[in-house]
Amino acid sequence: MAKDILKYPGWMYAYGIASGQLSMKEARVEYQRVYHALRERQRRLQQSEFASTPFAKKTLTPLSKIKSERQLIEQLQSMAGYARGRMTSISGLREYRKDVADALDQYGEGGKSFSDMTRANWNEFGAYMKRIHKAHFDSERAVAVFRLAKDAGMTGASLYKDYSYWRDHAEDLERYAASGRALGSRASSSRIRDYIATH
Repeated sequence: MAKDILKYPGWMYAYGIASGQLSMKEARVEYQRVYHALRERQRRLQQSEFASTPFAKKTLTPLSKIKSERQLIEQLQSMAGYARGRMTSISGLREYRKDVADALDQYGEGGKSFSDMTRANWNEFGAYMKRIHKAHFDSERAVAVFRLAKDAGMTGASLYKDYSYWRDHAEDLERYAASGRALGSRASSSRIRDYIATH
């Protein structure tokens, strides 16, 4: 997890000014300090494998654009949230990725860890799952089908293109994946369909 860059306890960013425990001057100084620390985090994210994450693309409001006390309080609360957020630093995102991959290990079979496959194809898996969620398909089934498709040599893009077919034929896909090693290392969607139709 990323180093805590906040000077005060979390509640202070929400209630410190209103309760009089934090002056406007102290709030402005803290805002400026946290703003620069978060901009540095963003710079690092933008130069890493996490350049496409939401926080890496987020526009933070500089102190010079804040015109009212209320706006300062709101922005300071937001900044504190970003500073403590797991998804706003490289170490936090790596930790999250590891936790997700470890949780997916329950789908590993035959001594093969699903998380190993996911770590190697993380961006493709993430894009695939986003699209599946938008289509309101079941996550657990989607993950299982992704693993089977990877075993069969399919890409996430070709799998998503016709996900409902693969979801309904997961058992056939599993049979193909088991025999796919003899059929070649990279399998096309049409090749798998032909195999399913004839076996």
